[in-house]
Amino acid sequence: MEGLVEYLTQYGYWILLAWVLLDQLALPIPAAPMILAAGGLAGEGYLNLGLCGAIVVFACMPPNILWYWLGKRHGNKVLTLLCMVSLEPDTCVDNTTSLFHRHGTTSLLFSKFVPGLQTIAPPLAGLLGIGAWRFAALNGAGALLYAVAFLLPGYLAHEFLAEITRVVAEFGSIAGAVIVLMALTWLGWKIVHRQRFLQHLRGRRVQPDDLSAQLIAGEAVQVVDLRQRLEFNAFPHTIPGAIRVPLDQFDEQIQKLGRERPLVLFCT
Repeated sequence: MEGLVEYLTQYGYWILLAWVLLDQLALPIPAAPMILAAGGLAGEGYLNLGLCGAIVVFACMPPNILWYWLGKRHGNKVLTLLCMVSLEPDTCVDNTTSLFHRHGTTSLLFSKFVPGLQTIAPPLAGLLGIGAWRFAALNGAGALLYAVAFLLPGYLAHEFLAEITRVVAEFGSIAGAVIVLMALTWLGWKIVHRQRFLQHLRGRRVQPDDLSAQLIAGEAVQVVDLRQRLEFNAFPHTIPGAIRVPLDQFDEQIQKLGRERPLVLFCT
């Protein structure tokens, strides 16, 4: 136990910096537990609470600005790439665009609290043309809220967290094995869910050339544009003959579309 505390005291700031940085670069390693633990160590007197907060904010900014710039420069290609590596491919962009649609740019203040959305929000902000200074200000404020939201509870509950750490250290390899097993089980479930979803899409996907040929031939196909208003405003072009039904209204509108013709849906 003493060795663990000594190690975290010596390298805790660097570990926190690297962990948050990698999390913001889209690696599947949630930073929230690490920030909470840093708050606990600050409560025990091993780390400085203010410095931990500054490190979290600092670690968030470069990756977020990079994703913002990539979204501004490369648009949907970046979002597609992020969804390919996301463990939640069915919701990674839709949830973020829904947040932007409902709350505007203030969504950047709380996007970091939703796993997956913290990575999608910066490039989407760039794609939608949000100003660089406005993005930096809102993103910085969001990073500060994110830091406080996890550092402060850890700081206040430091005795409880210290007891958990003591128990884990006492049981040693057994506790470590249980934690690793739980993490691998969660990760495995997410991967299986992801693969099932992607297989479902592959089985029902229509290639652009095939759809174009059907439309040119005059076949009875109804194309539905599911993009939200902000996405459409960023790229106000659509497939000829397509009707616009924002995704969050699809369940209401599908009954009105009828079932006489096959539906082809697109959202990017």
